[in-house]
Amino acid sequence: MLITDNPYPLDGPGVDAAPESPGVYSLHLRDEVMFFGVAKENLRETLRAHYEEERGRLDRRAALTGFAYECPLDPDRRRRQLVFQFVAQYGQLPKLNARTREGART
Repeated sequence: MLITDNPYPLDGPGVDAAPESPGVYSLHLRDEVMFFGVAKENLRETLRAHYEEERGRLDRRAALTGFAYECPLDPDRRRRQLVFQFVAQYGQLPKLNARTREGART
């Protein structure tokens, strides 16, 4: 199962609700999953960095709008599972994973 159901808004209060623990997360542009990532130490701080980057984006139509997360025992393994499930369902990597070496290795 993907962690994409009912994403939190990618805003200050949404990010503040995330735990300060390792985890795996998805970033969304409206209803579309754009990226799966891993927070090695602090999920809240990782998401805050994404939020700050999106706040500075000039084209607000392209700004990420939401996120979802899990805190599994092995976030790297879970991320690989999520990417595999996404590719099996949609036939391609999420758009932002496809642009990174990290996504291409998965």
